[in-house]
Amino acid sequence: MSFSWSTAFDDPCDPRAVSLASEHLSSISASVYRSRDRFILDAARSSRVLDLGAGEHDIKYMSKPTWHHHEISLEAKECLGLDINQQLVDHANSKGYNFVCADITNPGVNLGTYDLIFAGDILEHVDNLGASLDFIRRHLSAGGKAIVTTPNPVACFLRWALSPSRLFEPCYPRKIYTPNLEHTCWITPSNMLELCNRSDLKLQSIVWPMGDLSKFSIIKRTRKMLVQKLWLHEFYFEEFMYVISLPD
Repeated sequence: MSFSWSTAFDDPCDPRAVSLASEHLSSISASVYRSRDRFILDAARSSRVLDLGAGEHDIKYMSKPTWHHHEISLEAKECLGLDINQQLVDHANSKGYNFVCADITNPGVNLGTYDLIFAGDILEHVDNLGASLDFIRRHLSAGGKAIVTTPNPVACFLRWALSPSRLFEPCYPRKIYTPNLEHTCWITPSNMLELCNRSDLKLQSIVWPMGDLSKFSIIKRTRKMLVQKLWLHEFYFEEFMYVISLPD
């Protein structure tokens, strides 16, 4: 089931439309008892995968065994990495990976279709979200899905504002919250819902990766159970994870 406020309302601020959107977003939210990385790797298993922005920010991250693209490539049937930075692309190809240099906002890019597209913390860097979602639509195979992760402004701000180091700082000079300076936007669930509707995509689910609770300490396990019980996910998780598909 999908939801678009514009099919029944003229005003996006109509309280009835806002309430229905909130109910819809809640209904497609799901807690999974796996880690973020395990959820992504499980989705990649035996699939044809397109990994967007796979070069990270720096070559040093690409040399670690925990580099996410490396882990995905071990699970996938086929894995193509994409990055806009030619130096990172050349480095990855020199190490035996399959990479292309391309801009996902360029409508002329066509790399075929894939079972899984992973966009890990990349969309907040681009200056044309609509073109980026159009890119995802063009490259999804029938029955395929995209997993998109992006920072959550609510939790990120709260952790910054309530951090011990900040609480004991002098009140002046005042400081504005400044996360990654390359970011151009935040993409909340209602933002992603609207973006998907405009790009003829379906926001299938909002995933909250709780992790394997049996592996946590009693304190951490209790904290996560409270998050689940009191529906505090938006205040707790530092990023949103969206699963997107082609329309039914």
